[in-house]
Amino acid sequence: MIPTDSDLSFTSHTIPTHSLTMTDDSKRTPRFPLLGNGNYGEWSIQMEVELIWKGLWDMVFMEVDINGKSDDDVKAELQKLVAKRSAKKMAEVRTEIILHVEQDQLVHAREHNPKLIWEVLTRAHRARGLGTRMTLRWKLLTVKKGAETMSAWINCVNIRKIPWAI
Repeated sequence: MIPTDSDLSFTSHTIPTHSLTMTDDSKRTPRFPLLGNGNYGEWSIQMEVELIWKGLWDMVFMEVDINGKSDDDVKAELQKLVAKRSAKKMAEVRTEIILHVEQDQLVHAREHNPKLIWEVLTRAHRARGLGTRMTLRWKLLTVKKGAETMSAWINCVNIRKIPWAI
């Protein structure tokens, strides 16, 4: 038996458009503080996550598996990764980095290569040298616990954001 038009019933369903639309990244404000003079450690982690989330981290950090490969093979593979980077993607990463730094940090973002910008920011903000190590050791040696519980004291020390790596 062949079905007739009366046997077939079509119902129209409306799908709410809000469930189909994606959020517009271009109108999104940064989810973390801009890079300033004292927050590089936190900023670099958050910026890395942001770039990974957007699929742009490989413009900054190129990873090559070196296990069982000669130096020439590793260099060739690295050259392939460098060659794959497009000018458009590199400009996107540079833009993301610049949008996430304070005005006085722009001096470190003059390069067009985002890998070089990242390296310049790292050199400018990472503490290094004998003086830094001595200061960190002094801070470690002079931290004192008061009457609070151990967990409260540890939280207090963590809030101070003293970089303990010496």
